[in-house]
Parts: sequence; C-alpha cells; structure tokens
Amino acid sequence: MTNWNRFGPKEYLKEYYFDLDKENKSLLEFYSTVYKENIKNTMFLEFGSGPTIYSLISAANYAKEIHVCDSLKKNLNEIVKWINNPNDRTWDKYIKYSLAKEGLSPSKELIESRKHLLREKIKIIGKCDGLKSPPIENSPIKYDVVATNFCPESITNNRSEWVLALQNIFSQLKNGGLGLITALKEADYYDLNGKRFPAVNINEQDLIIELKKLGFKDIFIRTIKANHYRGYKGIIMLSGTKDAY
Repeated sequence: MTNWNRFGPKEYLKEYYFDLDKENKSLLEFYSTVYKENIKNTMFLEFGSGPTIYSLISAANYAKEIHVCDSLKKNLNEIVKWINNPNDRTWDKYIKYSLAKEGLSPSKELIESRKHLLREKIKIIGKCDGLKSPPIENSPIKYDVVATNFCPESITNNRSEWVLALQNIFSQLKNGGLGLITALKEADYYDLNGKRFPAVNINEQDLIIELKKLGFKDIFIRTIKANHYRGYKGIIMLSGTKDAY
C-alpha cells in the first residue's frame, strides 16, 4: 500500500507545473483540440484531478457543468483555494497558452474572464477512488465526458488494479460519451522531490487494448517523449467514444 501521507500537493505543483514546459504545452494543445470538437453543452467529470485545474481550462469554454473528484482531500483543498481566491495567479500562464491555442488573443481581460468562467462551471468538488466500485459514492448521474489525467496508472504498481481502475472510472461515462485519458508511458515510478510514487508500466497498445474491452471506438492517440527522466519515458494522450459493451 502506498503511503499517500508522503504526497505533498505543493511539492507536486512545483515539480510538475511550475514551468510551462514542452510536456505541459502538449497537454494543453491536446485538451484545446479535443474539447473544442466534442464537448459542447456537456456534463463533464474530471476524475483524479490532483491539486490542478489546468486540464479544465479549455473544457470550461464548452462544458455545461464540471464536476471534479480526487481521493485526497488535500488535493481538493488546493482547487478550492484557487476557486475562492480571484487574485490567485498560479495558472495564469496556462490559461494564456490555452487561449492562444483556441485561436483567441489572450489579453489580461480574457484571462480573467476564463478564470471566472471556470470557477463558475465547477459545481461539485468531491471524493472518489478509482479502485472502488462504484468509484464515486452516490453519484447522481452518468457523464457525457469523463477525463482522467495521470490517475489509473499512477495510483498503483499492480497491473490488475490499473485495469480495475480504468473499468471503474469509465463506468461513470454514458454510452456514446467521450472518454479522455493522459498517462505516463513506460513508467517504473514518478519522482516527487526525491520520493518515488507507484506507477504501472504501460504503453499505447496496453491502453488501446483495455479501452476497446470497455467498448471504446474512434480512438485518437498521441505520444510525446518526457522532458527528462523522472521515472517515466513519455506521456500518452488518448480520447475515444464509448459504446455499450
């Protein structure tokens, strides 16, 4: 069992999101492209958010409502702090880059407008656990869009549990809905300030095989190399539509 008391949200934000580097730019480009084409007026679930909101910047422009969940209350607390503080500039450079990738001119006014929009669209922030079924207790709905970023492969080093997490997370997705996943490629672990956290060693084919078992089709996938080695070799970005299975 992983001791998640060792996980520090602020450490994680500093290690992986302080710089808007190649990895993060590629992620923002992926979100802006996929969400623009697929999620207008949808009920949107971000499963396993960590302490971040960067993956929701483009989603806010299209989704009807956004629900966010994570297994760690201390991660959710970071999101709540950002929502409650209009002067928080933590994610401004991410918002600026996302707006540009959406084809907009990222003025200060537009950045503030998107921040306000995202704060308005996030309606529910709650606990979830990808290794439990159901993964969200008393979930009122199935979602049009379910996105999970660096979650199923990063909460365990057990391959069977990774498969179980995929099944549980995407059980929250409607048939015909859009699933999106970003994942560490060929990871032995991921490093956080010298502390190693678990990861399952997967590649693109592993993801495609398991998602097809869940009824996914029209799968789009893109991979980039890691900026430098922190326990993983790259990042996989994938989206697809879920049919009945």
